[in-house]
Amino acid sequence: MGENFPSKAAGHSAVRTRYGITVVAIKRPGEGFAYATPETVVEADDTIIVAGRTRATERFSELR
Repeated sequence: MGENFPSKAAGHSAVRTRYGITVVAIKRPGEGFAYATPETVVEADDTIIVAGRTRATERFSELR
């Protein structure tokens, strides 16, 4: 997610406050899905599974 979602623990990223969504799980290349915890660190190549209102999730998915 680049500068919009720097590599830091999900619990310290303020993603819920900033974007109105909750990070539910992470999918890393070559690995299975893992439930996100406040300690989960999101890396550049991760696929992020989120929950929230439709428009909020759409806006979040448009970030680069």
